[in-house]
Amino acid sequence: MSDRDALPAKKDSRPKTPEKKLHRRQNETVSVSSRNKIHNKSDQALLTISELAQELGVGSHILRYWESHFPALRPLQRAGNRRYYRPDDVALAHRINHLLKNEGYTVKGAVKYLSTEGQKESPDLSTEQGSSADAEICRQWINELRSISNMLSEALTI
Repeated sequence: MSDRDALPAKKDSRPKTPEKKLHRRQNETVSVSSRNKIHNKSDQALLTISELAQELGVGSHILRYWESHFPALRPLQRAGNRRYYRPDDVALAHRINHLLKNEGYTVKGAVKYLSTEGQKESPDLSTEQGSSADAEICRQWINELRSISNMLSEALTI
């Protein structure tokens, strides 16, 4: 038997420190409908910056950073520069958070994506693939308008 086996193991004399808790929720998403469980507020209520930050799992400084880069994200600012997020702002913040965390966009890429998405034009009636009943109704209107146009042009020639 060696000397090492005969000696008792040294005890750690350092005081144990509690494990650090993470401030950010990892791999957890909070939907807008679950707001009642977190904040006891309705979906139409204004949220403070800390409430929205907690709901998204990001810091309030991140929301302020997003405000400087996303022009559509403009909360109400009251006395003392307190920010209050409207339901539209909350939805946009959720969308930005989803693009950045889940879709893998950079901030610059997400800004570009959201700006081009807002500029998209509504699809042309000729290229739209709606239901056949809607297309039939449009054809009927066009035929009626052509017949009215023909009657007016005949009335002007007389």
